[in-house]
Amino acid sequence: IILNRNEIVYIESNDSEVWVVANDKRRFRNKTGISQWENLLGKDFIRVHRSYLVRKELIQETLYDSLILADGTSIPVSRKYRETVASLWAK
Repeated sequence: IILNRNEIVYIESNDSEVWVVANDKRRFRNKTGISQWENLLGKDFIRVHRSYLVRKELIQETLYDSLILADGTSIPVSRKYRETVASLWAK
């Protein structure tokens, strides 16, 4: 499967499984670790949890411990990454 970077909504890591979620709700299981995805995808994506990497432009709203994407998906934000997420709107 080949996806363009702009088709990826978020990456979710669950133990040894990593899922790439596309903008049409397709999900692809992958063996590439989330840290490797973070390096591959670059500045258009933000790590918001040890298990989630999200495309920045799709974030609609940030709450204290989660964020809402354009399609209504809620993604948790861990304490470790709260400041990083909050800094997106401080600029």
